[in-house]
Amino acid sequence: MAIEYRRLFHEESSFRFLGPALELQRLSDALYGMNFDKNFLNRCEMTFDWDFSTIFPALLDGTFWEAGHSDRKAQTRQRAYLLGFASALCSILANQPEYAGPAPARIHESLGRDGLRYVDGRIVSITQQVVPEQQEFSAVQQLLSTCALPESRTILSHYESGQKQFAADEFHACVGEWRSFIEALLRAIWKQTQAHRAEFSSFAAVPPMKDVFEFLARAEFFTSDEKLAFSSVWGFLSAGGHPGMPAKEDAHLSMFMALTFGHAALLKLLSWREHGFASF
Repeated sequence: MAIEYRRLFHEESSFRFLGPALELQRLSDALYGMNFDKNFLNRCEMTFDWDFSTIFPALLDGTFWEAGHSDRKAQTRQRAYLLGFASALCSILANQPEYAGPAPARIHESLGRDGLRYVDGRIVSITQQVVPEQQEFSAVQQLLSTCALPESRTILSHYESGQKQFAADEFHACVGEWRSFIEALLRAIWKQTQAHRAEFSSFAAVPPMKDVFEFLARAEFFTSDEKLAFSSVWGFLSAGGHPGMPAKEDAHLSMFMALTFGHAALLKLLSWREHGFASF
């Protein structure tokens, strides 16, 4: 990040005959508009001379302020300033692409490694919940109880194991558990469907997943579009990582895919049971 700030605000630009591409005073004004403290901005200018290669390390290691300002509250504020600088840089490069070059891709990749993402003009944690996970998980638990699937405990244990592994930064392993969560749920739905539909009595009770999707479509539990969607999600969760996606973000997205598609399958199962496993 320091390299990009120095390029934009200190180095001569090919877009102008003299001086850097952008003006420091305009940056200071923009940061003030983002609720950066005036004393902080003055220190950036008067003490650090807007030397970003010094400012950012000082914010990271807690030496930005004089002795006596390094308590936990100050450290939290300094991290907030770092995120503010990252957000400002992303905004500059998004709104003035003529200055960007390859920088945005590098910056977004760097943010991803730190568990962050630039969204709608601000930096957010990729673990910051777009969908309320606990609320969704509670709904899934309730539906499993209502549907009375014998495999409910096994299904839930896969999801909960994934949660623990995600918290331990075991990102590849947790995605595997969330794939198993979806797989165990769909197998349980197929098993109940087969038990109530005589025409499927000769079908395999524990078929490969490819056949589970096919059988549920034949039984009309899935429409053709739903079969494609659920099989694609299962395939995504089975891939073992995706090029260009940081492992933590990949795992976080996988969690919500498994949870929301599991929720959808259980809602369908509830109606499916009420209509004798033959229609909705």
